[in-house]
Amino acid sequence: MPSRQTQLQPFFPRAVVFDLDGTLIDSSGDIADVLNECLGEEGIAAFEEPAVVTMIGGGAKVLVERALDRLGRAHDVALLDRVFDKFAARYEAMGAGRSKTFPGALEVLERLSREGVGLAICTNKPEHITRRVLDQLDLTRWFGAVIGESPRLPRKPAPDMLLAALAGLGAERREAVMIGDSAADIGTAKAAGVKSIAVTFGYTTIPPRELGADAVIEHFSELHAALAGLA
Repeated sequence: MPSRQTQLQPFFPRAVVFDLDGTLIDSSGDIADVLNECLGEEGIAAFEEPAVVTMIGGGAKVLVERALDRLGRAHDVALLDRVFDKFAARYEAMGAGRSKTFPGALEVLERLSREGVGLAICTNKPEHITRRVLDQLDLTRWFGAVIGESPRLPRKPAPDMLLAALAGLGAERREAVMIGDSAADIGTAKAAGVKSIAVTFGYTTIPPRELGADAVIEHFSELHAALAGLA
């Protein structure tokens, strides 16, 4: 991993690990599109995109469960299985779609990389889809480790994925910070003994300032100062 820490404050992290959806990229449009297509095939009216955003978090099956719950059909197991299977197949094929980085994200990645900070992704999105999305958004080049959902590791909030990301960067827990938007992200940081920063522009169903992160930012322009303040 690059080492230019002489340019940084002594307590500045050597590794920063980002969640993907709702933290680094806004993928809510893609998720809404796919969900509504699958529901439409069942004769169910589409949700508005802001409503879908409030259902995101916990994976595709949880998303579908929340959607059906709002429709009063949470106990229709056959419908749940059909919609989930369709969703998984279509989301698998979509890639980046309408996804885009949140404002200021690219500037943050460039600055941290220039300063010698190791960068990684730790997401519950399936790893092969994660890598495809990063490639399509021209983000892969920034990351020394990419850890997504796979059979080899338990999902966040278990600490294993974050620890694997740090191993890929050659960084210790005390040198790292996890950036995320959800209870799963902050929970995995706590379980791994890693400091954390929550963003307010993601998809959490819990108010970001109640997630228990060490700091909270409202825009990526605030990240560098927040990292420097985690002494």
